[in-house]
Amino acid sequence: MRGFVSSPAYRAVATVLAKVRNDAGVSQRELAKRVGTLPSVIAKMETGSRRVDVLELIQIAQALGLRPEEVFNDARRAVSDAEHSREGR
Repeated sequence: MRGFVSSPAYRAVATVLAKVRNDAGVSQRELAKRVGTLPSVIAKMETGSRRVDVLELIQIAQALGLRPEEVFNDARRAVSDAEHSREGR
């Protein structure tokens, strides 16, 4: 599983999570409070050292006032871009 978490695709998802949180003007601590977890869990998700499951993605989106499909589509595009960048090496 370590390979998955450190993959370019997963790093792209982690970057999207941090971006949408920052764009919403919400701290990791505040987001953690809103979704009922610890700030360290949010930090691990955003740095790619912990996987994010689909239910967590939905909770995060809703806690930020976003539609889950918006965040999912941003993540999907980021993964696609990461995979294309990797193929271009």
